[in-house]
Amino acid sequence: MLETDQLERAEQFYQAAIEKVTEWKDQVTILHQLGILYDVQDDLDEALVRFHRSLEIYQKNVSENDSMLTWTYNVIGLIYNKQQKFDLSLEYFNHALRNELTMLQPNEESIARCYNNIASVYADQDKYPDALIYYRRELDIQQKILSSSHPSIAVSYSNIAYILYCLNRYTEAVEYQQKAIDIDLQSLPPEHTQTKQHKDLLIAYQKLTHVKNIHGESKS
Repeated sequence: MLETDQLERAEQFYQAAIEKVTEWKDQVTILHQLGILYDVQDDLDEALVRFHRSLEIYQKNVSENDSMLTWTYNVIGLIYNKQQKFDLSLEYFNHALRNELTMLQPNEESIARCYNNIASVYADQDKYPDALIYYRRELDIQQKILSSSHPSIAVSYSNIAYILYCLNRYTEAVEYQQKAIDIDLQSLPPEHTQTKQHKDLLIAYQKLTHVKNIHGESKS
């Protein structure tokens, strides 16, 4: 993590640099660096100003479905999500998704990332059925392009388990969380942070399932 004085010096450097460059690619690079710096400092409004400026420059100089447009749309969507401006966040994530889907050679990994971003916004709004749809779409792509024991697939299983838990589908949540752990144990060290987190979640879901079953038996 950069210290405050380091951030300030970096900001001064980039602010001075952008006044001197004339090539649009150099301008965009500097705007991205400034946007990232402001994001790190939680100055999200200033970060958005820089990323929107870089987006405007891109739109004047590259084709409509250029991959860097996808990246910029996603970054803007992430910042709006941090601000809990969910409608704007979804708007930019959907821009990114449409951009990827219209490419001559769509990047499956990037499309999966877009699905994840959209699912996360729906989850943040407690719109769990919508979140489940997009997390499943992400998983479908991952299962095509990644090895069956890839840690990212474990994360996707865990994300789906969480949504199922929120929908009170506890038994299914346990099943998906167990799938996540099975993959973790194949691909990660036993003491890895991801493995530990997934095990903790499994225990929580199992307890809820047990409580639900007890309540169900007491009513019958």
